[in-house]
Amino acid sequence: AGNIEISARNITFNNGGNVTSFNTGEGNIGNITLTATEDISFDGIRGTQRSGISNSVGEEATGDVGEINVTAENLALTNGGQIQSLVAGRANSGAINFNVDNTISVDGFGFGETEDRSAFLGSGISSNVASIGIGNSGSINIDTKNLSLSRNGFINSDIFGQGNAGNININADLITIGEQGNTTITPSTISSEAKSGLLENPLLEANGGNIILNTGSLLISNGGDVGVGINAIGNSGNITINATDTVSIDGTGTLNDTEVASGIFASNLPDSLGNGGSIEINAPNFSLTNNAILTTSNSGQGNAGSINVEVTDDFTAASNSLITSNIGTPQGVAAVGQVGNIDIKAREVIF
Repeated sequence: AGNIEISARNITFNNGGNVTSFNTGEGNIGNITLTATEDISFDGIRGTQRSGISNSVGEEATGDVGEINVTAENLALTNGGQIQSLVAGRANSGAINFNVDNTISVDGFGFGETEDRSAFLGSGISSNVASIGIGNSGSINIDTKNLSLSRNGFINSDIFGQGNAGNININADLITIGEQGNTTITPSTISSEAKSGLLENPLLEANGGNIILNTGSLLISNGGDVGVGINAIGNSGNITINATDTVSIDGTGTLNDTEVASGIFASNLPDSLGNGGSIEINAPNFSLTNNAILTTSNSGQGNAGSINVEVTDDFTAASNSLITSNIGTPQGVAAVGQVGNIDIKAREVIF
């Protein structure tokens, strides 16, 4: 398929309107490029069709997926809007690149339905390989001043089949992840994971990607999280956060009537075979409060990653918050591997 290019002052798609390139046979898919001198917005779902951008390879199809490039003053994905690259056949995804001068807002959820199935779906940005797919998901690269994920908004580069998850690279003055949304679907998150073993599917060879956040401040609340990990045969990616001001992780949210902690997680699930990821945080100030969690874990076979936090001013961990590196499951089932080191450096530590 060829390239798709749209240029305008403002670009708006509502009620399932979208830009799509789809391959069901053999051959590569071109790039999709949207350029606006002001704003781009994608809002809502109609039936199963999300407003947004989709670049995908179907089941049994072959050929690589092109890039998605978005340039604007502001970008909004709301009420189930989504920008995605998806491989269900044999292919590699291209990168998804954002150059947004002011604000990217990924907010809210919509309701998708067919004749026999329905679900709430969060707004999001994703590069995925489906459970029947073989290939690598592309990287997600974001440059903006303000990035906000709220009310189930998400960014992920996940592998459900065989391959490697892409990296997520974000440069922003302010990153906020939180605000409680629909409590029946996952709270707001940034993730790069290999999850072939979910839902009783067989474990496949797959590696998680890295998440690198360069920001002024990172604020996580209401059950939001940043996470890497695997439920596969392979290794997890790592999380690196470089902040010039503050990293704050606070409180909990709700998922299916269960309290879930805000946090930063590098977690390998039971039955996984491979090493867990490490977490590195560099900032002047760091706070972990009100039951929030910073953790590396491995519940399968392999080592848990290390946690390294270097703070030039104040490090605060208070109100039942938790910093851990562990192996084994919460139910006490033994795993095989070593816990990671925890290294905290700060001018002042407050517990």
